[in-house]
Amino acid sequence: LCSRQIPHDSWYQRRVRVYSVEWNPSRDEFIVLYGFMPCRATLFNTKCDPIHQFGDGHYNEILFNPQGNMVGLCGFGNLRGKMKFFSMENKKLLSDFTAPDTTYFEWSPSGDVFLAGTLSPRLRQDNEFKVWNVSGKILLHQKVATPETQLWQLKWVQPPSVLPAPAIPRPLTTQEIAASNPQAY
Repeated sequence: LCSRQIPHDSWYQRRVRVYSVEWNPSRDEFIVLYGFMPCRATLFNTKCDPIHQFGDGHYNEILFNPQGNMVGLCGFGNLRGKMKFFSMENKKLLSDFTAPDTTYFEWSPSGDVFLAGTLSPRLRQDNEFKVWNVSGKILLHQKVATPETQLWQLKWVQPPSVLPAPAIPRPLTTQEIAASNPQAY
């Protein structure tokens, strides 16, 4: 993974849980989620030097968009669907929201929107999918028509080549995020 000797006293040498490791698809850097919950998210270069700390959170997934200019740190499965998205240009937080019961995530080929779904067999109730933008706004919400019907798979149709990197959106305010996500009462 790294091109140098790892110091004896580093966190790598201790017994630490590692939840996920992902390479940036467009740069020589990678993110590691490690530690105990809430875990730490750290960006490293190829020499294993820490470049940036994204902070602690309840994450178990690292999701770079295809162009590598945005990343989502997310908590799915036994975690409640917390999603934080960051710009990889300046490492700033773009958005922070929740997609409960998410069992599937996939970036669009354009890298500016994504699918998040609740699929069978992981969860057999309330199967649905949503198309979100990186700011946390739901662009499309489709529930399965009947309780007897189950949603098993979602997939974007892939274009013939990789699309150019999307523009980084302006981070939304807390009020804008709250307005785009209706809450159940």
